[in-house]
Amino acid sequence: MRARVFGAVAVVFLAPVAASAALPAAPVTVEGDAICPGPVLVAARVATLLPGDAPVSSPPVARVDRAGRDVRVRLADPGGAIVAERILPADGDCGELADMVAVTITTWMTELRPEWLPAPRLPPVAIMVSPPAPTARLTGEGGVGAGVSVGEGGVAEAASLLLSLHGRSSGLGAMTRATGTTGRDVSVGAHTATWRRWEIAVGPSYQSPPIGALRLTGSLGFAAGWLSASGQDFPTNRTASRFSPGAAALIRVARARGLWSPWFALGVSVAFFEQSLTVGGSADRRALRAVTLDALVGISIGRYPSPK
Repeated sequence: MRARVFGAVAVVFLAPVAASAALPAAPVTVEGDAICPGPVLVAARVATLLPGDAPVSSPPVARVDRAGRDVRVRLADPGGAIVAERILPADGDCGELADMVAVTITTWMTELRPEWLPAPRLPPVAIMVSPPAPTARLTGEGGVGAGVSVGEGGVAEAASLLLSLHGRSSGLGAMTRATGTTGRDVSVGAHTATWRRWEIAVGPSYQSPPIGALRLTGSLGFAAGWLSASGQDFPTNRTASRFSPGAAALIRVARARGLWSPWFALGVSVAFFEQSLTVGGSADRRALRAVTLDALVGISIGRYPSPK
């Protein structure tokens, strides 16, 4: 029977000690002769209110002593000098008294001696550092192509030089293209004349998102042209030329292979104004509007921008 009583008493008095063993150490040493609440239980409650990385090397001392039916609480510095003292009514159970005493000690530590408090325990924070976004570099390609040009008077041979600039794998850019053809024969009355037109077109271009290794580019721009015509079977053959402004468009499909890129393109060119071909000394004349459709194959050297 006495063994059972002793076991029950041991559980009552040692339970606070066992519970406090799992809690972090308090930043203050708690002593005293009070049993309810005992110093161990008060220290455990203080540790939950003032968590830190570790207690200071010489922590202050708090005493919890019985004062008749009340509880006297005192806080002293490491040297023993009293910093604060208060008598609290001993109303409630041991847990409630321990909470009240722990709040009192915590308030003194926070307001009177904050320098005694340990560094706060901060949760680990994973810092994700994103690599800097790559800056878009302006890249370009230069190419040469050849093919045929269809216009008034039939089919002529054509050649083209181009320069394309883009800052991304898709989006807006700029293109410059120079195109020239061989002559085409047209009739002027009972006679024949040959005409040709050279032009340089400059304007914006758009490159679509890549489809595998294929790149589709379209451009539209102003064309500064130069049209020339010469007689072939006149009594006196003459040659004349003049400025011929217009517009030009191009659709090009390219396949990137390292620095070299083969391509196929369809282009159209339209002169803004008609040009009159006349025969001197007669009423024979012909109105000519330079409208051509070009089919070209070529190759460019350069580098396409990487997709973003």
